[in-house]
Amino acid sequence: SDQLLAQSEQVVLLIERHTGSQSARLVNRSGRQRMLSQRIAKLYLAVSWRLPVEGLEAQLQKATEEFETAQQELLAARQNTPQISQALQKVDAQWRFARAGFRLSADSQYVPTVITTTTETLLWQMNDLTSAYEQALQQGS
Repeated sequence: SDQLLAQSEQVVLLIERHTGSQSARLVNRSGRQRMLSQRIAKLYLAVSWRLPVEGLEAQLQKATEEFETAQQELLAARQNTPQISQALQKVDAQWRFARAGFRLSADSQYVPTVITTTTETLLWQMNDLTSAYEQALQQGS
């Protein structure tokens, strides 16, 4: 599944480059955040269950860093409408809550219910934001 995901991401990046639109990049980034929210949940659960898979912690760290970087890019986008900015602030608050749960795991205190609920909320919030960015892209065309 990771290989298919990587190949799909390459196709999306090619489409993004072909359009040459910053708005298309924002649609891609917000859509990718949906995937990352679910990857983070999966990896967090695997780590909390202490599955004997090498590199889980590093994968979780990478996924959270990618989410954080993209979130900052989205927050800073000049194409954001007031509604998109407000929705991004809600995502940011949810993300900060999730990050607090991640910090607990550093002390081997895991909160899987909190993380799965939070990442599920992030999924739906980012789904709505992706639709908003798509709508903004269509209006700009």
